[in-house]
Amino acid sequence: DDMADELRSLINNVFSTGAKVIYYECLCQQKSTWMESHGLSAKLLKEYLQKYVTNCSFSKQFLTSGEKITEKDAVTAEIIRVWSSDQTIENVELLSSKLPYIPRDNISRVIKGNDLFVRASKRAYLFLEKFHISEKDVEKILDFVDSTYEKKGFVSLSDIPLGNITE
Repeated sequence: DDMADELRSLINNVFSTGAKVIYYECLCQQKSTWMESHGLSAKLLKEYLQKYVTNCSFSKQFLTSGEKITEKDAVTAEIIRVWSSDQTIENVELLSSKLPYIPRDNISRVIKGNDLFVRASKRAYLFLEKFHISEKDVEKILDFVDSTYEKKGFVSLSDIPLGNITE
């Protein structure tokens, strides 16, 4: 009974930070002392969580608070939740440090395969919802592309006048 209460408390504490996804393996790593003291592996942890924790959905590798959700949707929501409000571009390592209950490789895989994010440089991504461009700049770029295409039949990306939007 004590272990069940402690396990519920552990999960509730993680969810109280705003997290909605917990990978069993990461929970074992983050709470290794407690897990070892109770002889829990990631596989055994999942079984106990399913038995003792309610209001969660369980998948093979992770649990989510509330309704069942796909891994891509769950991890995407978590990435967006921790994305700095003043940053257009974030580094995968920084995101990983803000999401200790999601493996870094999973963050990287989800962000690479997601049309909400565009690779800006090695292991750094631009969140498209944070990217803002004025109508005036859009018109200038479109006019340039149209006229250059009409003249040459192609437009080189490096020739496009990006002005203040180089990122």
